[in-house]
Amino acid sequence: MLWSGKNEESLKIKEEHGTNVHHLAYFHIPLPEFLNVVNDEKIHGYSPEEVHCSVMNTGFFAAAKNNGDITAMFVGHDHNNDFGG
Repeated sequence: MLWSGKNEESLKIKEEHGTNVHHLAYFHIPLPEFLNVVNDEKIHGYSPEEVHCSVMNTGFFAAAKNNGDITAMFVGHDHNNDFGG
């Protein structure tokens, strides 16, 4: 399922609490953008195993970046990787 782009939860939180609210996102499977970071950007930490992300890009990262209210994303699927970027 592709990200709808409607972002109802983000809009609801901004209406209730203002625009200076930041969030952390935790989920299991890395987004494809995690693989992009390892391949194309400088990382901090270790990436001894391949990033096992979805082959489908749902647009969630782009929507979160566009909304500007998620400060950091964390995943746990790749147990030996410990990096940020």
